[in-house]
Amino acid sequence: SANLNERLLLTIIGSHFYPSAHALLGPSGRFPLKFSSSTLVTCVTSANWEGNMTVQVFQHDHSHGSNAVQFLVTSYMKVMFVFPSRALEHRSTEVTLVGVGFRSDYSVIFGDVKSVCESTSPSKILCISPQVAAGPAGIALLVDGYKEQKLPFIFY
Repeated sequence: SANLNERLLLTIIGSHFYPSAHALLGPSGRFPLKFSSSTLVTCVTSANWEGNMTVQVFQHDHSHGSNAVQFLVTSYMKVMFVFPSRALEHRSTEVTLVGVGFRSDYSVIFGDVKSVCESTSPSKILCISPQVAAGPAGIALLVDGYKEQKLPFIFY
């Protein structure tokens, strides 16, 4: 997946890539590839579209091309503010995350512990902090198994 309205880095793993190869991204057109090895190339583009896309890798003369591979570009979730930024140890605390692009397919993680989320809108998440021991924990959104944008959070 990729972040909407930001730069998109595609890492393409395959075989028989050449330094002169380029990528064809759906309706967006042709983009140069950075050659890392015969099995790895990367491409940086503007991610100004959303939804299912395809990518194909071609040699400079279009004589050889890869099969089209589909990928998904999704809206970018970003936390801009967390209140409060700390909580008492071994107590549940209501925590509000304010930001943009929030979806329903996420979890809020304090350290390594998932919290209970009570409500979500595109710009606000209301969750309950877990009851953990004192110390720095950090707070992050867990999306598709990956922690996104870890922010400071302390239990005291």
